[in-house]
Amino acid sequence: MASGGPRVVITGMGAVSCLGHGVSAMWEGLAAGRCGIGPLARLNAEEHRIKHAGEVPPLDAPVEDFSDLAIRYAVAACAEALDQARLEDRRPVALVLGSNFGAMARTERLLSGARAESDAVLAEGPTRIAAKELGLEGVQSTVSLSCASGNAVIGYAADLIRSGRAEIALAAGYDAISEIVWAGLCSLRAMTADKIRPFDRRRDGTIFSEGAGALLLESADHALKRAAQPLALFLGYATSNNAFHMTYPDPDGAGMARAMRDALQDSHIAPDEVDHINAHATGTPSNDKLETAAIKTVFGPRAAAIPINGLKAMLGHAMGAAGALEAIATVLTIRTGIIPPTINLEVPDPDCDLDYTPSKARRAAVRTAMNNSAGFGGCNASAVFRRWEG
Repeated sequence: MASGGPRVVITGMGAVSCLGHGVSAMWEGLAAGRCGIGPLARLNAEEHRIKHAGEVPPLDAPVEDFSDLAIRYAVAACAEALDQARLEDRRPVALVLGSNFGAMARTERLLSGARAESDAVLAEGPTRIAAKELGLEGVQSTVSLSCASGNAVIGYAADLIRSGRAEIALAAGYDAISEIVWAGLCSLRAMTADKIRPFDRRRDGTIFSEGAGALLLESADHALKRAAQPLALFLGYATSNNAFHMTYPDPDGAGMARAMRDALQDSHIAPDEVDHINAHATGTPSNDKLETAAIKTVFGPRAAAIPINGLKAMLGHAMGAAGALEAIATVLTIRTGIIPPTINLEVPDPDCDLDYTPSKARRAAVRTAMNNSAGFGGCNASAVFRRWEG
């Protein structure tokens, strides 16, 4: 965290998800409570234990001379964010990409002997390739904090601005399903053969998906000088590590609580100023129970009055893209006053007894909201956003 410095605003957003291409397609699906998960189509489902996933519909145009889906998703989301921000000169923009697996499909092709096709990714890496495709010449960084990556890159991009290293930075989380990725995820035994049921007593696992989410951040002075329209104010963020177990969260949720508490401190706000929490909410037995406990630890008795939601029952668990896609939804909740529902939550769990906005979207006045992410290896990230009030 680099607290202090100039105010940071979001001026552009882009999304590629299993609900469709673009922020509008994703938001319409979320607000309607629509699930984008379906039968595994791009791989041979018979070769894998889990046969459904959140796959992105085919993109119309590939990145020139580059076919790896992960990079294509990242570039498509970044391009939408840049277009929305209406930048005349993209060259000074910094780029921060976050991912679990990067361009794994290209690695698979390399291992199969297709060396020439894969050399570019190994020599330059996805971040450099994306920067070249987008025409960005600013600072370039890559972050990998497991499934907290998409949330963490937003904070890292904001730090570049708050520290004076950049005036404008593009943050994106991305990942794609491939043979090695899917086989590895299936082997973890964290996925359900049924539905994702966040906070429900019957929950028994998540379902992984793919895509990319991108947010363009800039100093408020820079945005206003060029007559850009801020979508929201970035207040602060924090990351933490459980230092407990590679795949299981710490048993009291202390790591998640620390990330939330530190994010509030970085934002210079009190817990009672938070009007909404977009939870990590994987639908696994351990995560949802411990995230609930962590929220109670940080927000005390007021936790019961905060509307919370979990979007993975609709978006799937998009790995490195998850936190970024859910941050976009958090910003849109602030802007529209619509809190998308937590679908498939039908049987209450005594260990998950907060207000999770079940079944249907809700209208609420949301000025300040928090977005939570977590990942294997004990990684946690929380980010806080506020309505832009000029």
